[in-house]
Amino acid sequence: MTGELCSFLMSDLEGSNHLWATSPESMSEAVRVLDAEVGAAVDDHRGTLLKARGEGDSHFAVFALASDAVTSACALQARLSEPVSGLDLRARVAVHVGEVDAIDGDYYGVVVNQTARLRAIAHGGQSVVSSVATALAAPALANRVELRSLGHHRIRDFARVEEVFQASSPGSSPSFPPLRTADAHGPALMAIAMVDICSSGRIVQHLDEHEVVALNVGWVRSMRRLGEVHGAIALKPLGDGCIAAFEDPLDCVAFAQDFRASAAAEGFEITAGIDVGRVELTDGEIIGSAVYRSNRLQRDAAPGQIALSRLASELVGVSGCGESRGRLDSSPDPAIAP
Repeated sequence: MTGELCSFLMSDLEGSNHLWATSPESMSEAVRVLDAEVGAAVDDHRGTLLKARGEGDSHFAVFALASDAVTSACALQARLSEPVSGLDLRARVAVHVGEVDAIDGDYYGVVVNQTARLRAIAHGGQSVVSSVATALAAPALANRVELRSLGHHRIRDFARVEEVFQASSPGSSPSFPPLRTADAHGPALMAIAMVDICSSGRIVQHLDEHEVVALNVGWVRSMRRLGEVHGAIALKPLGDGCIAAFEDPLDCVAFAQDFRASAAAEGFEITAGIDVGRVELTDGEIIGSAVYRSNRLQRDAAPGQIALSRLASELVGVSGCGESRGRLDSSPDPAIAP
């Protein structure tokens, strides 16, 4: 079967080479117990263990539901919380979801490689979950599992920076060093767009409560849809507008322009500010000096204008800008205003 959506769990032991070198007999017994514990954790949560894909102390399991894979990961960590054959076994566990080709009882596709890369950035005793697996699993987990964002990270084989979550049993709150990635919290430089809908108070003053809620929901949906279209790394609604972060300044400008066109189709105008700078993405927040500069540009922009900092203007190839910034006006073919 091709194009099958599956949830994967991969685990291995941190420091296993040292354990084999120093305690080979205990390790032989511990790995037998480990196989049984992993098998039980997978079976108890309706998964299938594919030992053939594991090497030594590593394991590979597949689940139909992301929530089952995540709860299985937490159950495995609980099973290994006590010494096994006198050894402290610390498992690195990763959960990811994606489409794969299922052929003769095995699974092939980039998502398998991505799960292994995700596991490699974890620490012993830690269970990490990709953003897509978290989005699918969270509604079904209720109070059974705590999912905490560890920020955005660049991980090998992932096309974009990935928000990684830590899964743990409620109340356990384990603490670990930063994930083993060279580039945490996204790229060092990002393009930031700050967008606001003009005179929203005047727009909604004649609407009843239900109409206002419906209008706000529509604005947020439009923002998120455009963010997805243009590859926003992060997007957060703010009042009647939003702040969005992009790796490519061209994508950032295209997002603001499409937002402006979408608002105009509904009879609204926007103001927007765009700057490029060093930022961090942590717990859903976009932090950095570029955020404040884009906010200032947005506040100074005239209705219908997208104000760019000088650096943003240079990076997107906008010419004819003033000393400190450029402005894209609201004509169909945006021109630079002085």
